[in-house]
Amino acid sequence: MTEEKKDRQLRIVWLVFLALSVSLLGCSRPTLKASSEPSQQKNSQWILESYDSVKGFTFSKDGVSYLTKCSRIVWVHQPGISNPNGFQMDVYDQNQCVELLPYLHKVVPLGDSSENYDGTLSFATGNKTLILKITEAK
Repeated sequence: MTEEKKDRQLRIVWLVFLALSVSLLGCSRPTLKASSEPSQQKNSQWILESYDSVKGFTFSKDGVSYLTKCSRIVWVHQPGISNPNGFQMDVYDQNQCVELLPYLHKVVPLGDSSENYDGTLSFATGNKTLILKITEAK
């Protein structure tokens, strides 16, 4: 067996090991169960409570209020665009993230980063994703 084949087999074994490790770690996390009662369902979802063009967006979830700032916009890859990973842009003005405003006082379909605990939320809209950094929780 050549050295190249051994290296490839070792990489495959390592990738399988990593995939199994990650999936087993995911099994140990508690999961939220959907409730049939509307009041309990609403508590486990993100609600956009307020917006301020300077302070940012305030969301609530499970009785906790989160002040966030829109920090980055990520455009997904589109055919014909030269960058295969899409395009990212830092946000300097909260008005760049107005796609969230129709959700004011409503449930917002946010993704949170509970897997990597980096304190960000994401909102996918059309061909882009807004990244919101949690600045304060109370």
